Amino acid sequence: RDSAERKSMRINLKLVVLFVGVYLLTLVATVPLSWVISFAEPSLRFAGVRLEQPQGNIWQGQSRVLVPNSPEFNLEWQVKPLGLLTARLPYDVRVSSPALDVSGQIQLRPTGVGVEQVSGYVDEAAFARITRAYNSTLQGRLVISDLSANAGWGGALGDANGELSWSGGPVEVPMGRSRQQFDVPQMQGQITSDDTAWRVAIDALDNTSLIRAQLSREGQGQVTVQRAMAERLGIPVPGGRETLV
Repeated sequence: RDSAERKSMRINLKLVVLFVGVYLLTLVATVPLSWVISFAEPSLRFAGVRLEQPQGNIWQGQSRVLVPNSPEFNLEWQVKPLGLLTARLPYDVRVSSPALDVSGQIQLRPTGVGVEQVSGYVDEAAFARITRAYNSTLQGRLVISDLSANAGWGGALGDANGELSWSGGPVEVPMGRSRQQFDVPQMQGQITSDDTAWRVAIDALDNTSLIRAQLSREGQGQVTVQRAMAERLGIPVPGGRETLV
């Protein structure tokens, strides 16, 4: 009899824990988004970010977002709760405006955060405020394909991979008292990573190397512009030099 009672108590305790867990999950899931935003507002204000017309909750919703030096855009999100069974919280996210449309998944883990399967496009209008700040103009479209990247909460870099492409087009920049226009060629980029760094290799469509960039695990960045890039832009290069930067 005592054994049966202990077994019954263990079953009842499991049911209580399950009930409390479901209750807390439901409570968090139904918290109004406005409460969450008011809690995060100091951090958002410090970063210069404003959320307008938010709808939904932390599990599913949308909001207009205003950030410095960028056009406003619409943010949509939806959580995938089954991911909790594998110790991660995946959010399907879409960022859109007349100038861009990018979607993918953000994954929150105990060890860090990552993005998966990010694809979409960003048009020149999305860069307009930045180019105006430098009294320049830019035309073209950036396409992102299957981008994935991970980092630890302390900033440690994980793996990264994906593809980029630039449609090409004219760029106009101030040169002394005049303005100079360059025709940027179509380019394709490959993002990779190894034990030492994240790397980006940007080539012309004929696979000629144009730009190489990397971000080391220690957070140090490096960009190398190849001689071929300058030649395709019509910029004179001193003899014997294979790189500009």
